[in-house]
Amino acid sequence: MIKIRNLHKYFNKGRENEIHVINDVTLSLPERGIVAIFGRSGCGKTTLLNVIGGLDTYRSGSVEAFGREISSDIDTYRNRDIGYIFQNYNLLKDESCYDNVANALRLCGMDDKKEIRRRVDTALSFVDMAQYGARTPDTLSGGQQQRVAIARAIVKNPCIILADEPTGNLDEVNTVMVMDLLREISKDCLVLLVTHEAELVDYYCDAVIELSDGRVASQRENHIADGYAVRDKNTIYLGELEKEALASEAVSIAYYGQKPDQPIEIKVVNYGGKTYLSVLSPNVQLLDADSETKLSDGVFERREEVKKKESSIDMTRLPRVQGKRFGSLFSLKSAVVSGYRANFTKNKKRKNMLRASLALFAAVIVFMTAIFGTAIGQLESMRNANSQNVFYALSDDALASLLQDPDTQKENGIDALYLGEYYVGGDHYMSFRTNYFETFETGYFESDFTTHGVYLPSTLIEKAPLIVGTKTLGENELILSSASADILLDASTMSYIAEYEDLLGLLSDMYSILGSPYRIVGIVESDEPAFYLDPLALAKETMRARSNTLVPASKIGVTVKNGSLLYYTQYNDDPYTVGGTAKIFGKNFTVTSLLTDMGYEAYAEKMGIKLPSQDRFMEEKIKTVYPDADPADADYGEKWAEIYETYLSEWYVTYFSHLEAYCRQTMTFSPDFAKWLFVEKGIWQLYYSQSYYELYRIRCYFEKYGELPTVSEMGSYTPPTPDEYEAYVREFEKKEHRYYERAFVVSDEDFLKLCAAVGESGRYVENDYYGKNEELPEGVYPNRYVIHSYDPDKTLAFLRAHLPSGVTERNALISPESLFEEAMAMEYAFLMGGFVAMGVLLAVMSVCMYFMMRAALMSRIREIGIYRAIGVSKKNLLFRFAVESGVLFTLTVFVGYLLSSAFIGLCLSASSLVASIFYYPLWLAAAVLLILFLICMLCGMIPIFSLLRRSPSAILAKYDI
Repeated sequence: MIKIRNLHKYFNKGRENEIHVINDVTLSLPERGIVAIFGRSGCGKTTLLNVIGGLDTYRSGSVEAFGREISSDIDTYRNRDIGYIFQNYNLLKDESCYDNVANALRLCGMDDKKEIRRRVDTALSFVDMAQYGARTPDTLSGGQQQRVAIARAIVKNPCIILADEPTGNLDEVNTVMVMDLLREISKDCLVLLVTHEAELVDYYCDAVIELSDGRVASQRENHIADGYAVRDKNTIYLGELEKEALASEAVSIAYYGQKPDQPIEIKVVNYGGKTYLSVLSPNVQLLDADSETKLSDGVFERREEVKKKESSIDMTRLPRVQGKRFGSLFSLKSAVVSGYRANFTKNKKRKNMLRASLALFAAVIVFMTAIFGTAIGQLESMRNANSQNVFYALSDDALASLLQDPDTQKENGIDALYLGEYYVGGDHYMSFRTNYFETFETGYFESDFTTHGVYLPSTLIEKAPLIVGTKTLGENELILSSASADILLDASTMSYIAEYEDLLGLLSDMYSILGSPYRIVGIVESDEPAFYLDPLALAKETMRARSNTLVPASKIGVTVKNGSLLYYTQYNDDPYTVGGTAKIFGKNFTVTSLLTDMGYEAYAEKMGIKLPSQDRFMEEKIKTVYPDADPADADYGEKWAEIYETYLSEWYVTYFSHLEAYCRQTMTFSPDFAKWLFVEKGIWQLYYSQSYYELYRIRCYFEKYGELPTVSEMGSYTPPTPDEYEAYVREFEKKEHRYYERAFVVSDEDFLKLCAAVGESGRYVENDYYGKNEELPEGVYPNRYVIHSYDPDKTLAFLRAHLPSGVTERNALISPESLFEEAMAMEYAFLMGGFVAMGVLLAVMSVCMYFMMRAALMSRIREIGIYRAIGVSKKNLLFRFAVESGVLFTLTVFVGYLLSSAFIGLCLSASSLVASIFYYPLWLAAAVLLILFLICMLCGMIPIFSLLRRSPSAILAKYDI
C-alpha cells in the first residue's frame, strides 16, 4: 500500500550543523496491522512518520501510496487516506470535542450535518467518549484527550493511521486503553506507530522497523503480539470485597468493603411520585454515568486468563468518505465568526491594545494625509488652474488664414477665436470685493476672494442654463461660469456670500476698457472656468493690448459702413486723406471721413471752411455802412470803432458758426471740459480764452434780451458762481473718457474681425505690443491666437499639423497640458517633498502595523500548526486569515478612519480657512481608505504567508520550541 524508495531528508542542508535525518530509506508497508517504527530518540522516527503522513517534505526519493506519489495532491491524500494521532493530542482547545472530531469530516468535503452527527457520535462511542462531546479538550484528562484524538483519526475511516508516541504522555492504564483501541483499529487499516517503548512493540505490534541514525537497521515480524492487561486504578472490582446486604419491602441496599467506624446514615424518601436520597455521613462520593470511577461486579483478571472477546469497534459503521473537495474547513461565515472571536473575545487586554493601536494608526494616517494632501491639492489646482478647452498659438499667414475661415473652425472644433498677447500664463485671475454687506467701486474693502477663468464671448452661453441673474451684458459687466463661481464660494469666508445669488453685483479688482470694474450680473451652468463678456466688449478688452487706436463705431455713437473707416488725429502730418486707403492688420479700409483736434482754425482749414478774419470783416462792414469812407480821413478811426462795437458780436457768430460741430466731434476723442460745457450745457467756461469768453457773454446777452449786444453791452451778464462751476466739474468727471492721439473708427463687425486678424498694420496701429521678438523667425506674428475648442483633441491635432515653420511646438503652441507641465516644473520640489514625507510616514506606520499584527499571529502558531496537521489546506487557511484581517480592519482601522475623516470633514465645512491646513476631498478619502485596507491586509497576510511556507511539522515544532 505504501512504498518508500531511496528516501533522503536533511536538516540544515549545506550548513555546519547539517543532519542527514533520513538516509536512503526504502520500505514497503502492508495494508493492515500495527507496524512499529522503533529506535532511540533522535534516530528519525517522527520525521519519517511526518514524511509518510505529508506533514513534512523530503529532499529526494519517493513516497507512493496506492500507486500515486503523495506530493501530487498532498491535501487530498492527507484528508482522505491519513488519520494522525499526535503525542500532544493537538486538539483545538477553543472547540468542543465534537467539533474537533467533526473537522476531520468537514475537511473531506462532507457537509451533511445529520451524517456528520451520526459518524462523530459513533467514533466517540468507539473510544468510550460519547458523553464528552460537548466539552472542550482542556476539561479532560490526558487519556481522554488522546481517545478524542483517536476518534478524530478514525471518524473518516482512513486507510492509514499514523500514531506518533500516542502514549508518551499517558499513565499505564490509559496507555493500555489507547493501545487496545489501536490494536482493534489495525484489523481494518494500517497503523504506523512511532515509539521507543520496547514493551509496547512486543505486546502490540505485528511488524517492527528499527531505525538508527536515519537508516533502517532491521525489519522483523512479531507473531506473539497479544496485547497487555493492567489493573485500572479507577475501577473497583466488587467481587474482591466483602458484601453485606440489607433488604426490606421498600428498599434493598448492598454494602461492600470493611465496616466503617460509624454507621453510614442514609435517608431514602419517596414523596409525590419522586424518590429523594439524602446522605448525612461525611466523605461520601456519589457515582453516576459521567464519573471516572467505575464499579465492576467481578474480579480483575490477567489477559492470559481472559478469553478473546469480539471487537468493540465495528468500522463498517464508518464507511469511507468519498468527498469531492479536500482541505477546506472555513467558509465565509465561519471565517468571519472566527475572526471576530480571535480578535475580540480572546486575550481581551492584549487585543484591546492592538485594536486601539490600529485605530490610532488609521487616524494618524488620515490626519497626515490631509495635511500633506495640500501638496496634492496644489497639484490638482495646477491641473485645473487653466481651462482645458483653450489653446494659445503663434501663427503665420497660412495658419491665420485657416483659423479665420468659418468652415475650418467648424471642422476642427473651434467655436471662439481672438488674438491675444505673446506672453501667456493661462487663465486670468480676478478678485472680487466686498465692503461689509454692500459693494462699492471705491473705499475700504473688508475682504476679497479670487477665481480664475478665460475671457470668452457670451455667444458661447446662448444655450447654457442660466442659474441666476441675466444673460444681457453691458461693456463693464460679466457673467461667470458655475465653475468659476464655485471657486469664489469655496474661497468665501463670509456667511453672507454662500450662494450663487450672493455673488451678483460683486465688483472685480480688474477694470474694463471703460475704466470701470467688472460687475457680476449672471451665472450660467458650465464646468469650464470662464468670464463671459459681450463679444464687442471682449474684442475691445483683447484689442487694447495690441492697439489703442482702433475704435468700434458704436463706441463713439457714429455709423461706419463695413470696409470703411473714420480717421481722427491731433497731428497735421498724417498721410491719410478722405477717399484714401488705410491698412489695418493686413486689411484695407477706405477713409470716408477725417477728424482733427489741431484747433478750430486748423479744423476749418482741414474741412475746407473759410473763416473770416476780424479785420477783413470790419473793413467790409465799413464799406457797407460808409461807402465813401477813406482810411485817410480824420474821422476814419471813429467810424472803425463804431463799426467794431456794433458788429463785433456778429463777427463772433459768423466766425464761430462751425465751433459746435468741431467741439462735438473732437470731444469724442479728446474729452475737454470747456467743449463739454458748450455742447452739453450751452455755455462757455470762464477764463478759457478771451475769444471764448466774449462768445459766452454774447450768448448770455442774446438769451436775455433777444438781440446781439454791442461791445459795451457784452459785460452785462454775470458768469456762473463757483458752486455752479464745481457742480459742472463733478458731472463732467463722472463721464466716461478715453483720450486718443489718433483713432481708426471702423464698424462693429469689422472690429470683431480685426480682433482675430494679423498682418501688416497701418502706421499708427501697433501690431506688436512688446516690440520685435528676436526669437521669432520672419513671417511669424508675435501675438498669440486664443482658441476655444469644444473638441480639444481634434483642435490640438489640427494646430500641431499647421504649426508655423521655424518654430518648435513648445514655443508655438501653449496647451493646457504644457501649462500644467510648466507649473509642475516650478512646484516640483514642493510636491516631491510632500509626497516623500507622506511615503516615509506611511512606510514607518506600515512597519509598525506589520510587527503588531505579526506579534498577534505568534500567539496562534499552535492553532495554525494543528489546522495544518489535521489537513487544512494552505489556501483555506489563507482565506480564513484574509477574512479575519478584513474583520479586524472593519472594527479597528475603519473606525479610526471614519472618526478622523468625519472630524476633518466637519472642520472643512465649518470654515474655509481650514482648507489651508487640510486638503481632503472625497476621492482622496476613498484612496486613503483603500490604502489602509491594503496595508492592513498585507500586514495581516504577510506573516501567515511566511509561516505557511513551512511544513505542518515545522510549524508545530516552532510552537514547541
